[in-house]
Amino acid sequence: MDDKLTPILVIGAGGHAKACIDVIEATGKYEIIGLTGKVDEVGTAVLGYPVIGSDDMLSELRSRVTCLAIGIGQVRSSKLRERLYNRVVQLGYEIPPIVSPFALVSRHSNIGKGTIVFHGAIVNAATNIGVCTIINSKALIEHDATVGDFCHISTGVIVNGSSIIGDRSFIGSGSVVVNNITIPEHSFIRSRSGVTRNG
Repeated sequence: MDDKLTPILVIGAGGHAKACIDVIEATGKYEIIGLTGKVDEVGTAVLGYPVIGSDDMLSELRSRVTCLAIGIGQVRSSKLRERLYNRVVQLGYEIPPIVSPFALVSRHSNIGKGTIVFHGAIVNAATNIGVCTIINSKALIEHDATVGDFCHISTGVIVNGSSIIGDRSFIGSGSVVVNNITIPEHSFIRSRSGVTRNG
């Protein structure tokens, strides 16, 4: 293992984990030691990385690795991601924000712990992104916008300037949120929606 790379564990062994692995590899900062998944996934591999344990083994795995990424997606509910995030924080894992080198993220933005910004996303100046949030491929978060904790901003979403996305919300692919809109917590916005008024 390259001493210059930080060992990292990925929680999740499904489709979203594959996209997370691609971003993690692209950063050139981490060495993925393996993944956790469901009990019946242990012993399998995802993109060549072994599933080395179930989520129940996170406390045991903490002795082997200190850095972790949550590679579980979110559609209807953020409860699983939130539960896992809180658990690994209690176990003392480091959960860094991970930003694709193929994303454009302003140095004047703030990205929370555990958030992953995927390929082709744009995060402009004076934005605030919460913890453990997904900014998916080709999403655009415009200036002065706020995206809360445990949100999923799906592929190709546009969140325009000064809008606020409440915690634990899902914004479906291709949706557009116009300027100065506030979307309440726990919102579910279907794909290709136009959000033109406050929730």
